[in-house]
Amino acid sequence: MNRKSTLPTVGFENADFDRLLQGPAAYRVAYKQAFLCPCYDKDSSGPEHNCQVCQGNGYYWVNFAAEQEATATFYFGSESKPAILPHSNATITRVVDEHGTEYTATLNSENRVEFTGPEPEFGAEFTVEYTHPLQYRLFAQGIKAQRMWMDRGEVETSDLQATVPAFLEDLNSPNPLWFASTHDRFVLLDVTKRYQQRMERRGKELLTYKQVEPLAARAKVNGNIVLYQPGSDFQVVNGEVKWVGTAPPSGSRYTLEYLCHPEYYVFNELAQARHMGGENQVRTLLLRLYELFPGRGK
Repeated sequence: MNRKSTLPTVGFENADFDRLLQGPAAYRVAYKQAFLCPCYDKDSSGPEHNCQVCQGNGYYWVNFAAEQEATATFYFGSESKPAILPHSNATITRVVDEHGTEYTATLNSENRVEFTGPEPEFGAEFTVEYTHPLQYRLFAQGIKAQRMWMDRGEVETSDLQATVPAFLEDLNSPNPLWFASTHDRFVLLDVTKRYQQRMERRGKELLTYKQVEPLAARAKVNGNIVLYQPGSDFQVVNGEVKWVGTAPPSGSRYTLEYLCHPEYYVFNELAQARHMGGENQVRTLLLRLYELFPGRGK
């Protein structure tokens, strides 16, 4: 006699898994698309070493910034649900109450809606229509790091395996990161690291990372280490060092210490032929620390 099993069964919901990958456990990232630079060096068959576009990398990167429309409903004067938008860097496009009356409003530093003219009646329902930059996320499954010696000194090698779902948190909007390809870059916005870089005083002094918080510069002058301070001695503008005060001698070498968000580039994709219920599985990307990008040599 066959008996029906009473053992519990386990199912797998793709939507719930995708939602998990977009949750607070995932890294917030900025996304930079890579484009092949048209420069060409006939002698080396590679990119031009002094190319002003790619700086000899062979690729240049463009920030991928997309916006999304959203709405939020509040009750004027409510203390339990204050009129604070859930997305940062938002732009209000329309504010309308339950009677169809439109209002003008702006956002303060806390993302709270502030009316700049007439206000709705106390307790009245009103809806805020706005746009906001899409917040991308990567779910890191593991980071492998080690230190090694190269021609330019001791460097850190770091690979990160990341999972990318096909849709954003609403499970309806396509995720631009799903289409990321080789050499695209990701900035980990939830991580900050201290970085030191060797530099040379010349016409254009570029840092590995553009958005940084400079800490100090140090140069060896007449056999002694001289310390230079950000603000009074130098500034960093869009990743380029600008000397505004005391500076190391022209042509000399120095080191710059700064804080930055680490960046990784797409080194490879871990191909998966599996699917679940006719739906494609998430993509798994192998990312490598941008400092190790081929041809950088800095």
